[in-house]
Amino acid sequence: MENTLEKRMQPRFLYKSYASYMKMGDVCNLPDLCYSMAEILDISGGGLRLRLPQPLVNEETLMITKIPLSGISATLPVFVKVQWVKAESENTCIAGLQFVLGN
Repeated sequence: MENTLEKRMQPRFLYKSYASYMKMGDVCNLPDLCYSMAEILDISGGGLRLRLPQPLVNEETLMITKIPLSGISATLPVFVKVQWVKAESENTCIAGLQFVLGN
């Protein structure tokens, strides 16, 4: 039996759309030079879940993600940190992303 302990503080809501994302750089890696696309699966007050090509991200990867706003042609840019990544198929993975909020 799989452990289904819920760690989330806020409920998820289905949000079927596509977001653009770009990995941020660090001491060892340069940042991406352009945005890539990923499918948004759901969203909550604390983060979102994306389906994206694999293997493009690892846990702790920082990214900027542009989330489309419903009903208008605008996006909301947010910083996120990859919390977990699970392979879905040979070509895709599912990633749980946490919003990174400034103080």
